[in-house]
Amino acid sequence: MASIRKLKKDINYVAFELLTEIFTFKHFHEELEDKKFDQVIRKVVSKRNELISRVNQYNGKKGTFSYKQYFSKIREEMIELLLITEELSQ
Repeated sequence: MASIRKLKKDINYVAFELLTEIFTFKHFHEELEDKKFDQVIRKVVSKRNELISRVNQYNGKKGTFSYKQYFSKIREEMIELLLITEELSQ
């Protein structure tokens, strides 16, 4: 298991790269509604904040199986960030 600091950096990296991708998509697809664009941006930022908050709030003991399982689940939920961006193309 990587460190908590590395996990936070990974969450931030993925979120900021997706935001960059969304802004680029908006630049090349000007017909995209501003309301839909804003909604997707808010969802990405909200999910990023939720994941960072969950990383900060772990109360169990380090090194236990539940510790590894807890943070593995957060890593898996980072995939949801990718699914949010697919809403733009619909």
